[in-house]
Amino acid sequence: MNIVVFGGTGRIGSAVVHRALAEGHKVTAVARHAPRTPVRDKNFTMHLGDAMEASVTEEAVAGADVVVLAVGMPGTSSTVVRSTTVAAVLKGMRANGVKRLITVSPAGVVISRKAPLTRKLWLRFIVHKQQRNAYNDVERVEDELVNHCPDIEWSIVRSAKVRETPATGDYQVIPDGELRNERAVSVADLADYVVTRAEAPATYRTTVTIVGAA
Repeated sequence: MNIVVFGGTGRIGSAVVHRALAEGHKVTAVARHAPRTPVRDKNFTMHLGDAMEASVTEEAVAGADVVVLAVGMPGTSSTVVRSTTVAAVLKGMRANGVKRLITVSPAGVVISRKAPLTRKLWLRFIVHKQQRNAYNDVERVEDELVNHCPDIEWSIVRSAKVRETPATGDYQVIPDGELRNERAVSVADLADYVVTRAEAPATYRTTVTIVGAA
């Protein structure tokens, strides 16, 4: 499998890169800067460039089987990094006939109908106010995929609190709207889900949240 990871030097993106390489896949990481620690693997390619530019994404995804979108912008200021990037990525995918896209989103962007009242209030009146700009950008990405991409085999993978802990192989996959409690999950376990389900038809056009084991 040939996997292209946008944001491949970031926290989640780099975990996906290393998990995919461990499985023997060919991996291209797309980012504006090279990783601080060089990746030395014959199956790894570093593609430097701004993923918000269509010319960069079109070149990067040529020959890809799966595209992973793991970009983001820290902070609470206004941003269009995710939505601009997904527009460029989709254009590049369509130009190359690539169909499979997985994007990673924060779990807090939605308020699950199954969540306890205290979580709903906390999300609505604290988190969503603090993260309004970033979440608006995430929502634009998810809306684009769900409502305007009938030609793309997309998956939205929302992540709970991500921790830099070893992989456990024991995590929960919660369908959209069913999240009750957000348990911290290892970034390595999140990457495991993304890579192992990269070509699983059952995950096409689905939205799930990955959380730690009960």
